[in-house]
Amino acid sequence: MKLGQHEASELHELGMFKTNCIAKSSMMQALVNDSQLSQLMQSEVKTARRHLQEIQGFLTQNQGGMTQ
Repeated sequence: MKLGQHEASELHELGMFKTNCIAKSSMMQALVNDSQLSQLMQSEVKTARRHLQEIQGFLTQNQGGMTQ
C-alpha cells in the first residue's frame, strides 16, 4: 500500500508521540509507589512499543513509494 506524503507525515508524527509516551511513562514508573499504577504504566509502555513497531513497519514498507 502506497501512502501519500500527508499520511506518511502523520504516521511519523504519531511515532514521535508514542516515543515520547514511552520515555515519559518509563521515567515516571520509577517514581510511582503504588504497585497497581506501576503495573498499569508498565503495560502501557509495552503496548506503546508494540504500536511504535507497527508504525515503523508501515513507514518502512512505504519508503520510496509515496504518492503525491
